[in-house]
Amino acid sequence: MDYTKSIDKATKLLQELEIDDALSVFYQLLKAHPNDLQLIDRIYSLEVKRPTQPGFEKICQHVFGLTSSRSEYQEYVVRAFGDYLRLTQNLPEVEDKKLFNLFYRLGLSHFTEQLKIYNERIKSEYADDSRTPEALKLYCEQLIKQKKLIRARDELKYIIAYYAETPAGQWSLEQRKRLEMLIIK
Repeated sequence: MDYTKSIDKATKLLQELEIDDALSVFYQLLKAHPNDLQLIDRIYSLEVKRPTQPGFEKICQHVFGLTSSRSEYQEYVVRAFGDYLRLTQNLPEVEDKKLFNLFYRLGLSHFTEQLKIYNERIKSEYADDSRTPEALKLYCEQLIKQKKLIRARDELKYIIAYYAETPAGQWSLEQRKRLEMLIIK
């Protein structure tokens, strides 16, 4: 079945209040079009109204895995994360690819406490992962922007101790010198 016919079918099912059947059609389309933000939004707008149902977790996990650099994707991931926290009162459990994706995207948001938890998880569970030094660098950049200089300094020390040979480690050495001067003032 083609895209337009499937959308029409799902829309008709929604008009008949057959939400589960409409979602089934949407999810079939999502398999073929995993980055279609309009389709994701159609599903999400239905599932967010039923946060205790498995579909909410399913679409949120899908959203947390979106990797497009376009701003609307960034905003969608952050919004879905906020909704997830608000509606479930829990931090989402995510596997490593989604963890790093969320970590990068949340680094640009106001979710500082949740970012701290994910930062600790990355350090403990993914210390040997090649993405870790850069992710920790991003976290330090956010701490510096937020003027949390003591915490940033401690994180920089960690990066220097464990990842000194990486570009993130070299950056951390330079940043630590600058931070020490700011902290002393």
